[in-house]
Amino acid sequence: MRVEPLTDTSFAAFGALIRHPGGSERHYLPAVLATPLPDARPALWIHPVKPAQWPLRIDKLERHPHGAQSFMPLGSGHALVVVCGKDAEGMPDPKALRAFLCPPATGFTYHPGVWHHGLTSIDAAIDFVVVMAAHGVTGETDWFSLPTAITIEHRDLP
Repeated sequence: MRVEPLTDTSFAAFGALIRHPGGSERHYLPAVLATPLPDARPALWIHPVKPAQWPLRIDKLERHPHGAQSFMPLGSGHALVVVCGKDAEGMPDPKALRAFLCPPATGFTYHPGVWHHGLTSIDAAIDFVVVMAAHGVTGETDWFSLPTAITIEHRDLP
């Protein structure tokens, strides 16, 4: 599977990138806590992300149907972001699986309901700050096992 560079345009259907555009003004990130549910509050934690073991086997996806999920790196290094488009019933469409190489010092937000694989680093272990809207709704995380695992090789990176 070919890995694409992560850009605002290539990732727009799945979420938004988190980075400062420059200048001295604040840059607000409204998509970070997007949720259709009332009474949500921010949940924040640090998640250690281990480097990939090549070849990387993608056999399970997850989504958070009721809220956005954001990742902001605390270190430098590249991360692999794997997302999947949906079929007509909202389930993952394995033919619509895409992988992106996230550059250092760039974070990203998954829109609510975006199917994705767990985050993987490329260069070395990286801690990420994770932000989600917490609301105590049952079924905040849905899981899906792919019928056939997808393999990403180190040579698939741009």
